[in-house]
Amino acid sequence: MTKKKYLSKKGDIPITIFVIGVIGLVALTIISFSIVAAKSKKIQGAELVEKIAETDEQFHFYLDLGYSEEEAMEFLGLKKDSRGIYASLDEDYISIIYYIKR
Repeated sequence: MTKKKYLSKKGDIPITIFVIGVIGLVALTIISFSIVAAKSKKIQGAELVEKIAETDEQFHFYLDLGYSEEEAMEFLGLKKDSRGIYASLDEDYISIIYYIKR
C-alpha cells in the first residue's frame, strides 16, 4: 500500500503572509513598549514628590517620638526661613521647595 499525501498548496502562501504579519505586529508592539519604558525612566518628577512626602512623614514621625523641631530638621537636612520649615530637592532639570505642614 502506498501512502498518499493530500496537501493543499492553495493555503500555504496566505498562511505564511499571515504568520509573518503577526510576528511583525508583535515585534512592533515590543519595540514601542521598550521605547515608552525608556522615556518614562527620564521622568523624575514623581520620584521627587515621593521623596518630599517621605520627608514630611519622617519629620512628623520624629516630632511624635519627642524630638524637637531643630533636631528633626538636623536629621533630615531641612531648612527654616520666615515662612516655616522646608525641604529642598534638586534633580537634573527640576527643583522643588516644599514647606512642611505643622
